[in-house]
Amino acid sequence: MNPFISLYLDLIRTIAAFGVLLVHANIHWFSNNKFLDEDYGHKLVMVFFVLSGYLISYSTRQKERNLSQYINDRVSRLYSIVIPALIFTYLIDGLCVFFHADYMNKIPENQIFRVLLNIFFLDQNWSLCSKPSTNGPFWSISYEFWYYMIYGVFYFVQSYTKKWLIILGICLFIGPKILLLFPVWILGVAVQYIEIKMPKPLSIIGFIASLTILIMLTINHEPIGAIDGFIIGQPPLYFSSRFLHDYIYGIAIAVHFIFLKSCSSSIFENFNPLDFIKRTFKATSNMTFTLYLFHLPILILFSTAVNYDKENYFHLILMLSLLVIFVYFISTYLEKSRIMYKNIGNRVIQLLGFNQ
Repeated sequence: MNPFISLYLDLIRTIAAFGVLLVHANIHWFSNNKFLDEDYGHKLVMVFFVLSGYLISYSTRQKERNLSQYINDRVSRLYSIVIPALIFTYLIDGLCVFFHADYMNKIPENQIFRVLLNIFFLDQNWSLCSKPSTNGPFWSISYEFWYYMIYGVFYFVQSYTKKWLIILGICLFIGPKILLLFPVWILGVAVQYIEIKMPKPLSIIGFIASLTILIMLTINHEPIGAIDGFIIGQPPLYFSSRFLHDYIYGIAIAVHFIFLKSCSSSIFENFNPLDFIKRTFKATSNMTFTLYLFHLPILILFSTAVNYDKENYFHLILMLSLLVIFVYFISTYLEKSRIMYKNIGNRVIQLLGFNQ
């Protein structure tokens, strides 16, 4: 991948992850509305979706592998963070109950069932919306898992009939709610395939203009009248409720990435950042998945166990800084644990005879 694109995508992913952190830090039990309001959160997840489609398709095209290895790569990546995050969530629950017995009232019922649903990425199928305890960000992981599966089958299965029968089966299994946001993810795939050569002035103007539009859409929270009746996180569509907004926002992200690719090839073709900059961007980018699934339980623990002033930015920023430092250190271990999950997956593949 072009170094400029790689660096820029790392930056975007880092901004999105820290943005989600600031959205949840805004909620009343941690601060008194001192950070980003909740409308930003869903948009930032759409950034993750487009990024995911782009990076997964790029990675798949660069490596010659079969469907079983593709699935093992995707599942090992998810499980290296998902399983520790689930364990961590319930450890934090125990601490919160210890510090504040009333915390039990915040925990939804049927937690064992919820854990099983989240482990197997079934928590958003059809009419389900089942988060583990109070760790809400888990909803998007199941969406992405099934997008990985659909794309993998489409890319690797050679038989036209078999390919579309399997995809149809997956779609019927997961239901319309997850499929509603699939076009946002596919936009990232499409951008990865698109190659448009533009004159340098047009590339620069397009990059700046598309970034400006994207920022304006991010800031603007006005709903589209035709779908005002659907509320994010509420039935029947839950986190797919603003799908039309998400399509528009996803297109804006995709267009910006197209101009990014054009700039990288026509202006930054020989871009070679300092090693320190590359390492810094890569380090912060590598911790984003861990930050995404670990930050909310930590914020809840702070709100339950620590005596601080919710109006005092010094207190709030200090705790957020401690959170980020903690996540950074555990992420360095969790990223390495992916090898263990991948080896387990390879063993399962061999036992089942899915080596082709």
